[in-house]
Amino acid sequence: MARSRSAESRTEWLLRDLLIERGWSPRKPPVGDLLIKQEYKDDPDIAAQFRLKTGTSHGYPEGVLGPVW
Repeated sequence: MARSRSAESRTEWLLRDLLIERGWSPRKPPVGDLLIKQEYKDDPDIAAQFRLKTGTSHGYPEGVLGPVW
């Protein structure tokens, strides 16, 4: 599979590769341990935690690593 050259895509692949190397599953819960990009919004409890953020940046993560569910 060809990997994208954008910084965001490279970051996602690096995150997945590092997690796999350390024994984590990069699949979505409940099978895996990682929510990537906007997937955390599907869980209202996790999404609510990010709405609590204050400051000037958007504050949304590139990934959320479990087990938080």
